[in-house]
Amino acid sequence: MSRTSQAGLGAHLPEAVAYGLLTAVGAGLVVTSFGYGLRTEDGWVGPGFLPLVIGGLLLVLSVLELTRCLRRAPATEPDDGEGTDILGRTAAERVRQLWTVVAAIAVTVLLVPVLGLPIAFGCLVFFISAWVERRPVVAAAVITGVSVVVVHVVFVTLLGVPLPGGLIGVGA
Repeated sequence: MSRTSQAGLGAHLPEAVAYGLLTAVGAGLVVTSFGYGLRTEDGWVGPGFLPLVIGGLLLVLSVLELTRCLRRAPATEPDDGEGTDILGRTAAERVRQLWTVVAAIAVTVLLVPVLGLPIAFGCLVFFISAWVERRPVVAAAVITGVSVVVVHVVFVTLLGVPLPGGLIGVGA
């Protein structure tokens, strides 16, 4: 590896590691989804279908972002504010937000057996909306409520897939 590419990787290493972890999570979801069954005996969508779709999307998008990150030219000048996105976030802020979301997803997965999927998912959406994206609390609460209702309607009502209820029994 040349000196320039080493410097480029070093500058983008935290972002590359985050996308690498997301790639591994996506691959893990795809592999484990087959154990749940993609279809029920009646021919309906099985409990493994959602992890397959979400894992596949996460895998493909993370690999694309990881590739983009690794191919990016190394930064040669300090960030003078021109490296901000349309929301005014610098590359360092975007990487920090990415790591925060990865950690929040891990915590959510650990909370599902205790709180149930609807409440754990609601906590994740509220955290990302209010803390990571810095939306007003009322807006974050509305986004959370709508998201939880949509998940319930799609999976429980339309697809007939029960959601894990956790120890406190809130699910379907």
